[in-house]
Amino acid sequence: MNETGETWTVRIDADTSRLQQELANATRMGRQFGNALMNAFQGIALRGRDLGDVLRSLTLSLSRMAFRQHSVLWNKELARLLAVPYQEP
Repeated sequence: MNETGETWTVRIDADTSRLQQELANATRMGRQFGNALMNAFQGIALRGRDLGDVLRSLTLSLSRMAFRQHSVLWNKELARLLAVPYQEP
């Protein structure tokens, strides 16, 4: 029983620049996260650092990344509320 349905083609014209910007931001943050993990484990394996020190350093790095992203979002929202053009740092 081979049923074929109708095929529809839909053309969508949309501004995807914001999506592309957010995907680029997510890619950048993913790389930063990966680098933080890599540096932490290199510290253990290659430099013989104490596990506790490495985990503290990793936690601090991840906290900084999260804080930066949160402050960018906060600044964008504040600029939107005040109707002031936001410029990326």
